[in-house]
Order: sequence, then structure tokens, then C-alpha cells
Amino acid sequence: MRLAAGGTHASGAAFADCHLGVQQQEGVLAVPLELDPPILTYFEATNAHQADAVAELFAGDGLVHDEGHDHVGRKAIRDWAEGTYRKYGVALVPLGAQSDGEATLVTSEVSGTFPNSPIELRFRFVTDGDQISELRIG
Repeated sequence: MRLAAGGTHASGAAFADCHLGVQQQEGVLAVPLELDPPILTYFEATNAHQADAVAELFAGDGLVHDEGHDHVGRKAIRDWAEGTYRKYGVALVPLGAQSDGEATLVTSEVSGTFPNSPIELRFRFVTDGDQISELRIG
């Protein structure tokens, strides 16, 4: 089942034909989660390795904290995303989601070209309308 077949997010971020799911021999296993935009679009664009689309989902002063480093602003977030795709060939499968009242916490299987792949990581999203203001991964 495909969750998206290309298009644009309300922010104007474009994403290509991509899906959230685990490839099976007979098709794709759909993710049984309902994630609000822009979080759903973040996972779609990340799995399509579209750094520009990921960056456009963030507020102009948005923050990504990953691997002990902060990336602030769309250009820094785009560079971080592109570097992550190039270095790790990352793919994400959301496994569960919950709200803590301030943020949406998504546990995700993360696979790629790194030791012990796949691993589970928590993605903590703070959103403001249709934009991500903060993402902390770890």
C-alpha cells in the first residue's frame, strides 16, 4: 500500500513517489499509524531521500538535534539531511507514536549502512501548525 505517490506538502515541499512501510516479497506492509502533517511528510520525504523537501517542512529557525549536534535553520537542516542520506542510506519505519502534550514522540526502526542496523530510535517532533519547529532524534 502506498501512502503517497508524490505531491506537495502545504508548505510547498515536494516529495517523490515514496512510502512508509517495510518491503515484503509480495508488496509493501503499510504502517498502521496515523501521523499528522508535517510529521507524516517528514517520514515520506526522508525515505525518498529528498533533503530539500525535508528542510522546507521546518520553520525558518527550526532545529534538528541528531548525533549530539544541533542543526538550526533550513539550510543547515538540508545539509544535515543530505549528509545523513549519503553517509547512511537511511530508511525509517515508524512503529508507534504518542503525544506528551508538547510534542509527538515517534518510535521508528532506522536502517541503513551503519553498525547494528536496524535500530530503534525515538523522534521527538514539536510542531507549530504545518511546520516542524524542533526535531530531536535519539
